[in-house]
Amino acid sequence: MAWWNALAESKAWHIVLAIVGSGAFLTALKLVWDGVQKRVERGRRRVEESRPELLARGLVGTRQSGYVTLENVGVGAARNIRMSFSGSSGRVAGGDVGRGVMGKSRELQYGDSPFFRVAQAEPAHFTVLYADRLGNDYTLTVPVRQDPRADGEFNMGIDWAVYATVAPQLGWRDYYRLGK
Repeated sequence: MAWWNALAESKAWHIVLAIVGSGAFLTALKLVWDGVQKRVERGRRRVEESRPELLARGLVGTRQSGYVTLENVGVGAARNIRMSFSGSSGRVAGGDVGRGVMGKSRELQYGDSPFFRVAQAEPAHFTVLYADRLGNDYTLTVPVRQDPRADGEFNMGIDWAVYATVAPQLGWRDYYRLGK
């Protein structure tokens, strides 16, 4: 029993317990960290697998209203499509465009925009907002220039090859949430 008392009173025993305890804590911490990293990577993968990309291919309509033809060249469906035109109070919402499919937006009323009557310093634009299956919003912006008419008003001049797409800026917390 004397050896037990000597061991209990020695500093070596405390050092051994500190090393074992620290090792167990660090192992548990590493397991938690690895779990978080796996979930973040799974979230990144899910976002990449559901990413839509809409391209505007044309406008069918008049100076008052029209439909925009949209093509989805992404890997996921574009959902909850919302569209507007600069200076117009008209907004449309709804509809989906599947992967590899061309579809039409809902009819947008844009005739109330001053774009058609007053010269603008900056080009106007169609803005299309859409979401992937995870609810992340993307934005497509197509600039529209003013082409003068003989009566002093303006028509739309659209180069469909010029556009800007903005994907959502997701952080690790977002990927963690999506990686369930």
